[in-house]
This record gives sequence, C-alpha cells and structure tokens, in this order.
Amino acid sequence: MLATGTSWGREVAGRVAAMLGAGLTGDAVDLTVDAGRLVAWKPAFGGQVVAAIRANSPTQMVTVRPGSLPRRGPRAAVTHLESRRPGRAAEPGHDPRTWRDDDIDILASASSIVCVGAGIQPADYPLIEPFRKALVPSSERPGG
Repeated sequence: MLATGTSWGREVAGRVAAMLGAGLTGDAVDLTVDAGRLVAWKPAFGGQVVAAIRANSPTQMVTVRPGSLPRRGPRAAVTHLESRRPGRAAEPGHDPRTWRDDDIDILASASSIVCVGAGIQPADYPLIEPFRKALVPSSERPGG
C-alpha cells in the first residue's frame, strides 16, 4: 500500500499498518522492486545516505514524500470510458485490470485490491505491474 508522506498520510498509514501487523516505511524518496518485493529508498544520516528498506511482512506499506516521484504531465481528455462487469471478483481467471466498477459487493468480497490514481492510463498498466506483483501475494494474483 502506498500513501502520501503528508501528516494525514502518515497518520492513516500508521494506523492501518498497526491494525494489519504490516511493515511500514515512512517518507520514502524512491521505490523499486527486487526479487518480487517492494524496496523503499529512505534518506538516513541527515540525507547523506539513501538506504534500501525492505518489509518482511506480507503486506508492504510505504509513505512517499510529496514530489519525490516523477510528476506526470496532463493526459488527453477521456471521451469514452468502457465498463465491463465480470461478475464476482473471486472468479477463477478473473483479471480485475480489465474492468472498472464501484460495486461494493465485488469490493467487499475481493481477497485483495490494488488501486491506482486517475493519472495512470490503462496503456501504462504494464509500468506498474512489478509493483502490483510485489504487493499482492502470488497465491492471490489473477493468473498467477
């Protein structure tokens, strides 16, 4: 789970991490994936060193400093948004990346949910795939 490194983001992420028993890295300035796990890069020793931090918990959580990651430019206006309703989220072979829905029953029954902001276009989903795989245990991934 990623959250903003603002006061509010750190407050919420800290409470969620405590409830889940998850590892939380605060104020990361970069993110990478190594061996299928999320690596958060965090300044140390007054910014003289940037250390790689890995969470051992199944749920990986990071707050990211505002402005640390590259800023994306505005995207073209969307004139048509296609919606596909696959049925229950737990169906074998179901790939939630292929549809958009806000049905509370589907969300409530999902074993895991990975969300991205409106700034990520569907054509850019392959760019976030390494993070999705690092955040979602392989046993819960659609299609492995």
